[in-house]
Amino acid sequence: MRSLEFQLNVLLLRQPDAAVPARSEMVLDSESYRYLSMDRRHSRYIEKVIGTTWTLGGTVDDARPPKPLRLRDRRSEGESRYVRIYDLGKDVTALVSLTQLWKACASARKHSLTLCQTEGGAPHAGH
Repeated sequence: MRSLEFQLNVLLLRQPDAAVPARSEMVLDSESYRYLSMDRRHSRYIEKVIGTTWTLGGTVDDARPPKPLRLRDRRSEGESRYVRIYDLGKDVTALVSLTQLWKACASARKHSLTLCQTEGGAPHAGH
């Protein structure tokens, strides 16, 4: 299978502090996920690796088909401690979905996301 792969870096930043602005960019924790894909057939499909979104108070996640939430923490299955992903492009092209994901997450203050091209991949959304 041939598909675009990318890297997702999640940075947990310290709360902004007007008294000490330099602390506002301090990274408290980070996660890095390499060789992700927006192709549902790929072994590193982003929703499977990171985890998919769910509705608060629900019993299943937003995957297709839906899967039960974990009993221990009522969250969807996934490796990330900080974020969950919903692939808006499940019924359209993967590149549109990746672009929408980038635009939706780029302005988030608590989690700073960077999408990077992996080896051999074509240019795509992000920096």
